Amino acid sequence: MNLDFDAGVIEFRAEVAAWLAAHVPADPVKHQLADVLIGLEFARPLLYAAAVALAVDSSTARRDVSAARVACADAAHRAARAGLQVHGAIGYTAEHDASLWLAKIEALRRAWGSQAWHRARVLAALCDRGAACG
Repeated sequence: MNLDFDAGVIEFRAEVAAWLAAHVPADPVKHQLADVLIGLEFARPLLYAAAVALAVDSSTARRDVSAARVACADAAHRAARAGLQVHGAIGYTAEHDASLWLAKIEALRRAWGSQAWHRARVLAALCDRGAACG
């Protein structure tokens, strides 16, 4: 009797897997994760530039730090949101760390000035250097 039950469960799982493969596209998940990767890859050089500017006491350090902060905060937020969506309902529970990461990132996004303030700081620094503004 137990073997019959196990065979039925295995057969049911195979049917569910086949149905999911036929009806649920994997592309949205791939696209979400690709967007996360792109955001992280664009944020990385800004973070490195800010670190170098601080290390050598550059005159552009404030601008570079603000640019890095905006890019890194946006990339981290996108990664946390995508991670929560990719994990599904388990991501919203206390048993999984995905919701914890989103809460941490939300708190850090609000620390040390808003995104709008840092964007305005970068714009002002670029306009002071003769960039076309307005």
